[in-house]
Amino acid sequence: MQWISNDDSLTTALQPLPLILFEAPCLLRQRALAALDQAGIPWRIVMTSHSLAGIWAAVQAGLGVTVRTLAGMPSGLQLLGKAQGLPDLPQLELVLHRLEATPSMAVQCLQRCLLESLENQPLSLHR
Repeated sequence: MQWISNDDSLTTALQPLPLILFEAPCLLRQRALAALDQAGIPWRIVMTSHSLAGIWAAVQAGLGVTVRTLAGMPSGLQLLGKAQGLPDLPQLELVLHRLEATPSMAVQCLQRCLLESLENQPLSLHR
């Protein structure tokens, strides 16, 4: 998980910190708000979206900061962190569970597609 903005001037100097997040429930949203609360950083949600494209468009337009993984991050956006006064975020773990001893062909295909997609991202994979 990373703090992402179109400009590193969108920092905790802006009070409250403008956030662009998925609608609840969202694990990244939960963890970001908890990290800000724990660090005592005031925040306000300036936009919510149910689509990733909407999140990226709002961040690119400079409306605020989001929390996402690096997967699919558009060019021109910047990672923010401690230098901008933002707290560390926990790593996000993705786990594929198998319910059947021998998964169906559809499940095997989905697993293969997900792993191939993720292997091309700057993420830590453990099989």
